[in-house]
Amino acid sequence: GLSESAVRPWLASFVCGLVYGAGWMLQAAAERLLPPDQIFKVSVFALLCHAIIEDTWLFQPVGGSVAQILLIRLALALGVGALLARLLRRATGG
Repeated sequence: GLSESAVRPWLASFVCGLVYGAGWMLQAAAERLLPPDQIFKVSVFALLCHAIIEDTWLFQPVGGSVAQILLIRLALALGVGALLARLLRRATGG
C-alpha cells in the first residue's frame, strides 16, 4: 500500500541504508509528497530491512547464507509492515 512518492525513499533505504533512505524521506515529507501514514510504513520497513544488499554481502564471507539472510529479513519486514499498516488503518478508521 505505498504510493509512487514512497518508492524513492523505500528503495534508497532498502539498498543503501537508513541514513540515505531517511534523507530521501525527509525531502519527500518536506515537499509534502508523502502523507504521514506513508512515512510510517516506509520507516517501519526501512527499520527492519535497511541495507539488505550490503549486509548480506558483508555476512557471506563469515559463513552467512545469502538466501536465508535475504528471505528472513524480507519476510520479517513485509510481515511486520503489513501488520502495522493494518493496525494503523484500523486505529484511524480508514
